Amino acid sequence: MNQGRLCCAGSPHFLKNACNLGYRLRVAKLSGFDSQKFLHVLQKHMPSATLVSEIETDVMYCLNEESSKLKNTFPALFEDIEQN
Repeated sequence: MNQGRLCCAGSPHFLKNACNLGYRLRVAKLSGFDSQKFLHVLQKHMPSATLVSEIETDVMYCLNEESSKLKNTFPALFEDIEQN
């Protein structure tokens, strides 16, 4: 608190890690989309990824990895997603 206002010191990466919130990945679903198969692909690259919610039009996953690991993980993950 600073002069009655809530203040925050830290980058978004730091805060997400400090509060253990992680990043969210929202995927728009097409017909035939298999959310469990997609989760399996995600978990090959990010073992702690979890399915948060699923509705008719999209799926939300939580990527619980440390932000420092994410930037190195995304290229291989996106390539794997494209192939599957």
